[in-house]
Amino acid sequence: MSRLRIFQFENKIDFPYDRFGTSTNLEDLTQSNSCLFISQLEEKRQEVVRIPNEYRYVVTEELGCTNVLTCDIKLLDNVPSRSKPYYFTPPKLEVLKRHVEELRRKGIIRDSRSPYTSPAFLVSKHRLVVDNRKPPKTSKSPTPVPFFPQTSLVADYYQGHIGPPFERVAASDISFIMYYAPWDAESQATRSQFKLVAQYYYKQVYFAAINCWQPLGECKQQFAKVQHFPVLIVYTQLTKGIQYKGVKEATHMIHFLSSVLHPVEKIDSVNDIVQLMNFHDAVVIGCFDFKGNLGGQGYHTFYTTSLKLLEKDPYREIGFGVITNVKVANELGIHLAPTIRLYLWNETLEYGSDEPYTPEALTKWVVANAHQVSVWLSPPGIKSLTLSPYVEEDSVMILFTPRNLLYTVNYNYNLLREVGQEYYNCDDNPWVKDFVQYLGNERAMSRDMYTDFELQCSQWREKVRREELTAPPIQVVSHFWANGSCSGRRRCKMCSTCSDKCLVNTEDVSKDCKCGGGPGFDSYPHQQVCWKQTHHGSNVGSTHPPRFFF
Repeated sequence: MSRLRIFQFENKIDFPYDRFGTSTNLEDLTQSNSCLFISQLEEKRQEVVRIPNEYRYVVTEELGCTNVLTCDIKLLDNVPSRSKPYYFTPPKLEVLKRHVEELRRKGIIRDSRSPYTSPAFLVSKHRLVVDNRKPPKTSKSPTPVPFFPQTSLVADYYQGHIGPPFERVAASDISFIMYYAPWDAESQATRSQFKLVAQYYYKQVYFAAINCWQPLGECKQQFAKVQHFPVLIVYTQLTKGIQYKGVKEATHMIHFLSSVLHPVEKIDSVNDIVQLMNFHDAVVIGCFDFKGNLGGQGYHTFYTTSLKLLEKDPYREIGFGVITNVKVANELGIHLAPTIRLYLWNETLEYGSDEPYTPEALTKWVVANAHQVSVWLSPPGIKSLTLSPYVEEDSVMILFTPRNLLYTVNYNYNLLREVGQEYYNCDDNPWVKDFVQYLGNERAMSRDMYTDFELQCSQWREKVRREELTAPPIQVVSHFWANGSCSGRRRCKMCSTCSDKCLVNTEDVSKDCKCGGGPGFDSYPHQQVCWKQTHHGSNVGSTHPPRFFF
């Protein structure tokens, strides 16, 4: 791993020369250009700070190396690339030797007799840099090959084209696009899961995969800043794109697409809000006055907010509901439209009428005010700091339990919610007490349903076992069945069970079988088998058992 250094950018930066060759600095620039340049520096500074914070689990203060992966470098020819070393003064040469010795001691470099050489020099009198500015002799990237099989329901644009897939995206209501790198291990692991999701939702969603690593591909040139693969984005007709940031497993992505297809629930009664609170940690309710075919005023903004929040909440822990019934609105004390409310476990908040009514403002307000006593955590499966913000602040109770997002309710998690809400309900809030009782009743019902389901499964398994034990055996002989009646006019007769339904003249083989469905029972030197396979005939002087027995 490489050492990462973060630099604090100053507001005052000296420029040695401008484009006209005169000396200048930041104060000499115009006010507009100065503000523009400072804003660009601030964006760069935020980007530099964001990346190490996002990948803190791979950043270290100590310089090191990895032996987990190996890389093969393919060259254009076998002619070595050599460069002469640079001249160093004796003091700088001592610094260079100390750097080399430190790298050798840590196992990062070793003595080598390779014919390939590159010179090194010092920066700021103490940093060692290797000069690799010579033209590269590495071979070009290999010809791209399909990443998904041709029989897959995922359209694979393995050459990196983005024109054809986005034509389909523009014509589809919902599209799910996977930007991948074929060499990336996580992209390879996500491939099978993405195929399963396509099999589940191929009728409603357009699925495509684009090779965004191919150097000459359009995707690589358009999205050159993508550094981590795969990138999964859902495109709808109402939003520019919703990036999926959850666990890359089929069940999680199916649940995410289900939230995209149905982002808002209709509220027909007050009890519907309680049921939504059972499925979600918080619920955002919007009341609109729907008139005409264009929807109520503000509903489009509310709908867009429910989609945009999926980037921050991919598992839909915060639900969205809409009220269209005036009677239900009056029961909740809502008399103005539009009205936005956030229902939490212990309080209800209302969005101010004087606040800006935009998807960005609504999303920021919901994220800032949503709080709960329990939360789902889904570690990425690698070394991360997912648990760090929770275990460092105060005491915490952690429940490790499986989670299947295809089920709406998790028994163990609801139990944890009950414990947490009772623990934090210091004011004996009647709403909290009623909701805790509701969660307990739901858990009891789910437990009874699971018990009944297990009983039905055990009864079904017992029934299948008995049918297998009482099923009549079937004998199959090594005979190729012929098409047509009587197996090609062979001498045949029915067994005793079928003789009353079909008669065959066994004396005259030149006559056709009188049965309408073909030969019922073939005569063989050793064994006889009924063609209907509902029962078996008896062996006639046979000393050889049938070849197969079921």
